[in-house]
Amino acid sequence: MYTIIVTLTELFMIPMYALSGVCLTLSAQAYGKEPKKGTEYTGLSCVFLLGLLLPLALIMIMFSSPIARLITDKENIVLIVHQVLPIALAASTINGIQMILRSTLQAINLEKWVLFYSSFICGVSLIIIYLMIEYFKLPGLYIGLGICYVGLSLGYIEKIKIKSHQYMPMQGN
Repeated sequence: MYTIIVTLTELFMIPMYALSGVCLTLSAQAYGKEPKKGTEYTGLSCVFLLGLLLPLALIMIMFSSPIARLITDKENIVLIVHQVLPIALAASTINGIQMILRSTLQAINLEKWVLFYSSFICGVSLIIIYLMIEYFKLPGLYIGLGICYVGLSLGYIEKIKIKSHQYMPMQGN
């Protein structure tokens, strides 16, 4: 059942990889021309990603049983896929957002900060994921991953805000 969910979420993630790569390229080009514009594509990329993923997620959730039956004929596995797939897709959507945010930060020369921050959050998340799996089994894995992705996203958003404010002109009286 885990393999089926991984396969479906990997298909779901194709647009994420594409959009985070595009955001990385556009952000790096903008940053190279004028540093204060290095983060201007982040919001647009996130909105575009959500516009692609939400309809796709709804379709995958609505047809999760028939899709799972294409891979297996075991009804108990189809039922579990039907129950867990929404959680996995929600975590994957948050992952897509954090990928775009991370790409922006890497494009504006903050890759070392991203490495250290991501390492810390992922290290802490391993403990959370372990505990979630102990209590909730397979759904706990995806809940734990979602928590990890939220933690990464929040830090990335804050760093982007700080970086953006560095380029804003000081307001005088």
